[in-house]
Amino acid sequence: MAEALHLSRPHVSKLLTSAREQRFVRTVVADPRESDHSLLSGLRSRFDLVDLRLVVPVGRGPMDRHRALGAAAAEMLDSHALSDRDVVGFWWQGTGQAVLEAMARLRMRAGALVQFDGAGADGRMDPALAAFAEHSPSAVHPYPEPMLHESIEARLAAESAPAARRVLAMQAMCDIAVFEVGSASSTALCTSDLVSQEEHRLLREHAVGRVCGRFIDEHGRIVAPSLSQRVVGPTLSDLRRVKRSVLVAGGLELLPVIRAALDNRYANHLVTDVETAAALISSP
Repeated sequence: MAEALHLSRPHVSKLLTSAREQRFVRTVVADPRESDHSLLSGLRSRFDLVDLRLVVPVGRGPMDRHRALGAAAAEMLDSHALSDRDVVGFWWQGTGQAVLEAMARLRMRAGALVQFDGAGADGRMDPALAAFAEHSPSAVHPYPEPMLHESIEARLAAESAPAARRVLAMQAMCDIAVFEVGSASSTALCTSDLVSQEEHRLLREHAVGRVCGRFIDEHGRIVAPSLSQRVVGPTLSDLRRVKRSVLVAGGLELLPVIRAALDNRYANHLVTDVETAAALISSP
């Protein structure tokens, strides 16, 4: 390159370093499995996806998968020319945290980042989200009320508070929704004292997982509607209406809920790992 440009090698090295810092140049190690044409085209066709990213995590632990999925999701958003006019709604837990951390590393800037899930039971913001918000190049708007309420009336009362109303109004303006799915058991909602015994029974017997706090069955239908009505965040119908709804999830243990979410068009963009993608395309 130095000879072709008639420049010294040290000069070229300095130019490349500057270009990387300004994001004109990016070093990417590509695994050929992530660009498997038959797998990508098969998934796009089956689930009518607008965009799709596959990853092969470097390690086998859940954090390795989270980091790989988060980086790929951030790169997907970056490829769609995320602008300072875009309002991005996000589900902070799990992979959502990894996505936003990757966006920060890439120095991506949105008009606003709006939290879908709520504060802890004590009303406090997640410490990791607070730390992220402090250093984010974009304005971060956390939802100030708990995720789960004891009654519909309590949820509506909380939503009427001025701070909550402002965040809810921004949620309704979202151009992009970034969210995850989870299993039906590994969530704080399942262990909350606010979940009744009957709701626990319905979840055990019928739920394959949750989408933004809404528990669904294998057909994508709400399980335990009384519980869903007390949870904050976008409804499944809301997710269908968002222009770009990005599901970031992987792992064979989540296969049933990922498939149900995609079959029901709760997401039109997908970021997942190659193993989960192959299982999705081969499942009936």
